Amino acid sequence: MSSYISRNRLPLKSEQKIDHYWLPFSGLAVSLILSSISIYHHFFKEDYIQIHTLAELLTMPLILAFLSLLLLVLKIRRLNFKKIDLKLSGEDFEEVMNRLVNNEFWELERKATHSFQYRAAIDRLSGERLITLIRKKDHILYNEIKYPNGSRKNQGISLGLVNLDLKAFIHHANDVLNKREYSKSAEFNDSQWNWKMILIRLFLYPLCIFMISLGILAFSKGAYLLGIPFFIIPIFYFTIDWIALIQSSRK
Repeated sequence: MSSYISRNRLPLKSEQKIDHYWLPFSGLAVSLILSSISIYHHFFKEDYIQIHTLAELLTMPLILAFLSLLLLVLKIRRLNFKKIDLKLSGEDFEEVMNRLVNNEFWELERKATHSFQYRAAIDRLSGERLITLIRKKDHILYNEIKYPNGSRKNQGISLGLVNLDLKAFIHHANDVLNKREYSKSAEFNDSQWNWKMILIRLFLYPLCIFMISLGILAFSKGAYLLGIPFFIIPIFYFTIDWIALIQSSRK
């Protein structure tokens, strides 16, 4: 795990990169295919020329490409380590790790002199996550991503953007630094209504409503194949988001 120390990004093996990036690249591939089909229909199908403009035909592929690029940026950023301003000795660092294993759903994957790597899963919805912690002289580096290994049965959906595991680590680290006895960490709020999640919803909800309106418009003009994706993407997002909100309200 020495490669973690020399950079501020989590390195992935080739097969792990495929698992980590497959969704945004799949979206880009689909948008390219849809764009090609739309351009073909516009220039070579007279019935399409009379009913649909090129802008109408390219709207869905361009939106899909934009969302895929946005997801790709988020995926790249998720590999960056977060700096935690905690100064832990080697003994204290290992004690924190032991408490996390006892308290949370953490399973040790790899261990080195200054670093630990765990596989964690709170529930089926959140899925398994790969958590990496590196102890530096005056701070801790922390990274958490969806478990990037296709051989694992990862049936959950990584909702991301909420770091319950990070909160648990900080909780136990503060206990160790303050010489407090081990105690089970409190139930942490999953921050479904923090400022970041609110901003994301303020952007995505209007976008989804706009996409649905475009789908209705496409259906009204008989372009059913073009309109279906305008419904699938928003419905998928709404379903995942509402499940997260319901699950959060039950905790």
